[in-house]
Amino acid sequence: MINPQTWRLELSGLFADKSAWTLAQLQAMPQTSYVARHVCVEGWSMIGHWGGVPLRAVLEKAGADMRAKYVAFRCDDPISYSSSIDMATALHPQTILCLTYAGRPIEPKFAPGCG
Repeated sequence: MINPQTWRLELSGLFADKSAWTLAQLQAMPQTSYVARHVCVEGWSMIGHWGGVPLRAVLEKAGADMRAKYVAFRCDDPISYSSSIDMATALHPQTILCLTYAGRPIEPKFAPGCG
């Protein structure tokens, strides 16, 4: 189970500020939400009301080099899941770091290896 008190988003690569982010810091940023069908690379899909921080806002606040071609993600859990998206997708207004589903905190069932 994810512990909100110890969870961290760690940054590496082409960032001016590589400080780790807490869940509280992400929750304090302006949020956005929309209804969409999310298709997970793990094979499940769900239509729902997703909410969170626009990824663009996090990249800008951390001083990401916007000339980078890709943004990579790695989940530090027993599965060590990883993926990447191109920078154009990362900067799209509907690309978010998802923090809520249906107005409630995201559940472990949506995180690889956490449910």
